[in-house]
Amino acid sequence: MGEGRLTPGLAFFGAGLGLLGVSAAIEASIVLGGGLDTGALSEDLTRLVLVPWAMGLVFFGYAYDRPEVLWDRALGRRVVAAYALFADGAIHMLAIGEHVDTPIHVVFFATLVPVQLASAWLLIRGGPSLLRGWVLGAFGLIALYVVSRITTLPIVGGDYRVEPLGILSKGTEIVLLAALVQELRVQAASRRRKPAGGPTAQT
Repeated sequence: MGEGRLTPGLAFFGAGLGLLGVSAAIEASIVLGGGLDTGALSEDLTRLVLVPWAMGLVFFGYAYDRPEVLWDRALGRRVVAAYALFADGAIHMLAIGEHVDTPIHVVFFATLVPVQLASAWLLIRGGPSLLRGWVLGAFGLIALYVVSRITTLPIVGGDYRVEPLGILSKGTEIVLLAALVQELRVQAASRRRKPAGGPTAQT
């Protein structure tokens, strides 16, 4: 981005990452402090406000320096998938504070979040294996959420509720799943249309 020099896009990008860092610090304080019972930061909506601003700044900064990526129709589905995966990771960052009383949930989300955030950038240029991996990952996360709301899961246990944060996350994962499936279908169709690369080798 910007070929190693400071650019407006890089500044926006850094500001977005900074806001994500603030969100992570808030969730860490909730975990280490045993939860926030009172105050503005104890509200889901208040903490969630930081997330769309952070995502908007990060992607605006990236697109500012590389507009061809954002407006390339061939990459459109990947951009949508990357944004959805990035958004889902940010939402799961907030989920760490929501599940502070269950250590296994904290470990799960603390492991999932960096994987999602890193994978979001790789999706723009990633190969089919990465796309297929996150098709399975998105489907698994949606299935895990649904099953955990209708029955008690072994090991993890817990009393799960249908909450706005969870619904927002699953909606984001549906968008991710749809974008990736469509991208894989387009790739498969493109490979079928390609002519043979040369004469068949004789044996």
